[in-house]
Amino acid sequence: RAASRDGSSAALTAGDGAAKTMNCRLLNGSFAEPIDLPAHSGLFCWRVYIAPASENARDEQLDFASYTEAERGMWLEALGAASAHYQDLGMPLCGTLQIGILHASLVSEAPPAMRRQASQAPELYGLVRFDKTTAFRTATRRLQASPSPQPSAADIAAGGARAAALSTPPDFGRVVEFPIFDDDPDALVSLEVRVVDRGRRCRRRCRIDVPLFRFRRNCSQEFRLPLRDVVRPKGEGGEVGAIIVQGHFQQPWS
Repeated sequence: RAASRDGSSAALTAGDGAAKTMNCRLLNGSFAEPIDLPAHSGLFCWRVYIAPASENARDEQLDFASYTEAERGMWLEALGAASAHYQDLGMPLCGTLQIGILHASLVSEAPPAMRRQASQAPELYGLVRFDKTTAFRTATRRLQASPSPQPSAADIAAGGARAAALSTPPDFGRVVEFPIFDDDPDALVSLEVRVVDRGRRCRRRCRIDVPLFRFRRNCSQEFRLPLRDVVRPKGEGGEVGAIIVQGHFQQPWS
């Protein structure tokens, strides 16, 4: 069975039943991960984070359970394939780009006098998009806000990247892979962080665009990038946080 955050539920069965219960288009860009639900001990559970359909969409999360770990593994594999489905463009593949969000932090929006009274840090999730393709969403995580925006643009100009082994991001839980059909060096990788409010509504808080040429071919890198407010990206106070990402651009040498 599956239960949404607002309490509604839907039965989910194997085979054809899955296609009838959940629209496959809702899975495009979604993310699934195994979880533990103490209230359902003895079951093997997982959670599906649905990619938002609009800017102010609700934060949709569905919880599922199976009786065996093997069955859960098959569901996670199938959901991963559905999430990463691409339309066949009939073009030769130039390479693949892997992106993972390791960590994101935001400056508190509350006035200094109110920050000590804040009961909980905000819930955040990330969206990763390459050249206007599907936005892949990460898990929702409650993270501690950063006391000051870092790193600065000067850090990026000075290099901003170091070699790193690409791995599963510890905070946001996924590495996404984009097929590259046109290796335009100016094509943009968009990294967006959204904040979930108490009503489970999501709003765009900040983003950063990184051109493809920043990713060296056949080399894994780790970047520390500033996040800029989507309302005032170039104005005073536009830098509102930081994000750490890993990237690997796999392309055969020609």
